[in-house]
Amino acid sequence: TCHARKVRCDAASLGVPCTNCVAFSIECKIPTPKRKKTAGGKKESSSERRESYAENDDRSPSAPQSGTISTSIPAARPRDLPDTIGSNSQAGMPETELSDTYADQQRLHNGTWAQYMKPKFARAPIKEAGRVAYLGESSNLSLLVQDQNGATDVVHYPLPENVRGARARANELDNVEIDILHQRGAFLLPPRALCDELVDAYFQWIAPICPVINRSKFMRRYRDAKNPPSLLLLQAILLAGSRVCSNPQLMDANGSTTPAAMTFYKRAKALYDANYEDDRVTIVQALILMG
Repeated sequence: TCHARKVRCDAASLGVPCTNCVAFSIECKIPTPKRKKTAGGKKESSSERRESYAENDDRSPSAPQSGTISTSIPAARPRDLPDTIGSNSQAGMPETELSDTYADQQRLHNGTWAQYMKPKFARAPIKEAGRVAYLGESSNLSLLVQDQNGATDVVHYPLPENVRGARARANELDNVEIDILHQRGAFLLPPRALCDELVDAYFQWIAPICPVINRSKFMRRYRDAKNPPSLLLLQAILLAGSRVCSNPQLMDANGSTTPAAMTFYKRAKALYDANYEDDRVTIVQALILMG
């Protein structure tokens, strides 16, 4: 047959006898397909297989019996993790009392917005340029001021110092957050000479194609030890500058500055994650350089 001689048979399309059997003058036979049988002589249904699997799981002992060898592999557990992860305990209760520092900050914050109800404050001139927050005519603050003072032509209000966002939140972070930032090196800066070189490299090569920082304003604060620039922004500038700086101190054995750039990135990322900087313009500038 074609099956025994391992040639293609066309009996299915042309009928019996096939072309090969006619050519060789042999009897054309179609072999009967063999059916596979299970050991028990019948096929198991899917429900029976599931039941047998469940029975095997129930019969599996938790510990190896005598005279047998256990081949089960224990479930992997993360290293250095306590055994009480996700357990309910009294230690997991949240704090219900505010710290004295936080309570003082809340009183100062609430008192700040109360100043807007004073006529002298609403009419105070804005002497210095800063961040502008547009509220609109239908904002709650505008409606309250107009209702209290009867003024409808006041459209600008000076922001108090504690809400201007010009200072970092170092005094608002708790000791745990400060320790984490110290461990991640967020407060560390390279030597002054290398730092100057990185800043110059940023303004020479990166700033022309990404002009998001005023150079004269930044350098004025960069040279002022009493009024330094934002640490988040400085770490972001060092990150960007390390990508284009060719100082050998930044290069590894292969001449790559990627490890150094990753160090500056982690420091800036740690400051950003901790909400260390509260000036929104500074945060946007830093995120552009980090991206």
